Amino acid sequence: MALYQSGRQAEAIGVYNAARLRLVDELGMEPSPKLRQLFQQMLNQDPGLHGSTALLRQSA
Repeated sequence: MALYQSGRQAEAIGVYNAARLRLVDELGMEPSPKLRQLFQQMLNQDPGLHGSTALLRQSA
């Protein structure tokens, strides 16, 4: 989220993909539904992800 919120969307997506691959390779698991939803919101450039309270809204 820090990368995404600082305007570095491509890097944020890269970090997610690298972490997802490692999770799948090492543990045989996909990211949680909440994390996948957050990733989809980043891909869609959801305006709700900008601002200091975006993460708080996501976990509620």
